[in-house]
Formats: sequence, structure tokens, C-alpha cells
Amino acid sequence: MRGNIRRKAIRVRAAGNVALEQSSSGKLKTRDGLHGKLVAWPPSLHNRAFGRKRAEPSGHWRSAASADSVRAMTGADEIRLARLIAAEERALDMLAAIEAAGFIQPGRRESEVDADIAALAEHDFGVTRHWHKRLVRAGANTLCVFADNPEERTIGANDTVYLDLGPVFEAWEADIGQTYAIGNDPAHHALVAALPKVFEDTRAHANADPDISGAELYARACAAAEQRGYVFGGKIAGHTIGEFPHLTWPGEREHTRIYPDNPNKLSDPDHLGRNRFWIIETHLIAPDCSFGGFYERLLRS
Repeated sequence: MRGNIRRKAIRVRAAGNVALEQSSSGKLKTRDGLHGKLVAWPPSLHNRAFGRKRAEPSGHWRSAASADSVRAMTGADEIRLARLIAAEERALDMLAAIEAAGFIQPGRRESEVDADIAALAEHDFGVTRHWHKRLVRAGANTLCVFADNPEERTIGANDTVYLDLGPVFEAWEADIGQTYAIGNDPAHHALVAALPKVFEDTRAHANADPDISGAELYARACAAAEQRGYVFGGKIAGHTIGEFPHLTWPGEREHTRIYPDNPNKLSDPDHLGRNRFWIIETHLIAPDCSFGGFYERLLRS
């Protein structure tokens, strides 16, 4: 297996997408993608999320949205959201470890990167279940949606590469997507920078209107992409998430997606009368339709 798997979990991660550039030594270096206000991750939130005490090391920073989201809710749904947030934070630590290990390199096949990610997830993070198939897509394959099964590609010297990961931590699902620009193509780097901005626009619309439907939010996501000169490439702009395996829950699947055929409110309860929790997906396609990028995170307030 190429790339050294780190033996210790990474504690610092970037909030936005990451642009990778090839240095004179041939190695890839990471350009800082952090944005937004940072506050210390409250130890009490992790304790409530996983039901045990855990001392947080100094310098372990988390986004302000984590604590705010939980304080805005009460009861059993508050605990469920806390667990989903904690699962996502662990997934983002895992993503940071993937980046640090240097798996995404020109000349590597998508399947090679995927195998390294699976091994790192199990060895360093104890992840043996993934609630959906892992995706590593490069070049023209970044135009594809989740259901597509394109022919495997090798990462080029000037390329975009995206990951779509669905690790399960204990009983809780995470779902994160991230895109990387390999090389110095300005168009690649511009699309990578636009992804979290379109995501934030979509998230803001969802939080501003508790009665927004799946169809309405999908239209907002498409408009946010167009405002930045891109095509929205996804057939959906998100979906529900929860305890594993949430895909087996009863009900119409159309009502668990953010897409044109869902007239229901995102705030409608699930089959057990509980709050639904959502993932927002941002899939952007370049104006010439030659490449794309993908970004997704949990919808937080």
C-alpha cells in the first residue's frame, strides 16, 4: 500500500475544500482552506454524543456551529443531533489523516486511493462499516453522480479529484465530500474554492426558512451554482442521515431527498415522529463540462 498510514488520529482539520499543489520536490502541499469563526469544541458535547467522559487535548478546535446547533434543540432529538455532529467531526479527522498520508497523487488509480482510505479508516479510526460505497473520482469522472459507475481513471498532473465517504462510527452515520485541485490550473482551483461557498448559500436558505421543501431547496442550490458561473451537477442536493442503517427505514424515498420531486418540508418528522436531519450536497460542473467537484456536510444551524 502506498503512503504511510499515520498511527495517531489527526486532531486538526480544514473546514473548506483543499487545494493541492505539486512542489519542486514532487510532493503535494496543502493550501489552507480554513474559514469562519473557530471556538473550542465543548467537552460536554462529545460526552453527550458518545455517552462517556473524554478529555479534550489543548488546541483541539471545532466550528461554532457544533455547539449552537445542539443548544437550539431539546430532548431526544438534541441527543441524536449531537451524535451526528460528533460522527461528522470524527469523519473530518479521518479526512485530515487521508490528506496527511498523501494518498491523492498524480499517477495513482482511483482504486488504489480507495484501498488506502479503507485501510486507514479501519486501522486508525476503527471504521469497518460504510453506509454507502466510497467514491474516489478523478478527471472526467468528477462529472458523474453517485449512481454512476464510470470506468476507472488515473489521477493526472492537472486534475480535480473528489472523495465521497460514508463512514459509520458506532451506530451513527457520517457523510462528507471533499474536492482537491491537483496542479496549477486556475479553473480547477476556482471551482474548488466555489464549492463551500455554494454549500453555505444552500445551508443558509435551509436555515432561514423552516418550511422550505426539498424541491425548493434544490432550486436554491442550482441558483447558487449559476450565480457563480457553474452548473449544478447533482440530481439531488442532499438527503437524510441518521442511525445506521437509515436507508432501510420505511417511507417514500423521494421524501428523504433534496430534489425536484420532493414537495415535503425538510422540517416534516420522520416515520417515528422525530426530527429529520439532513446532509447538503454541492456538485459543481465547469462551464465547459470538462470537470467538476463535490462537497457535502451535515446541515447545521
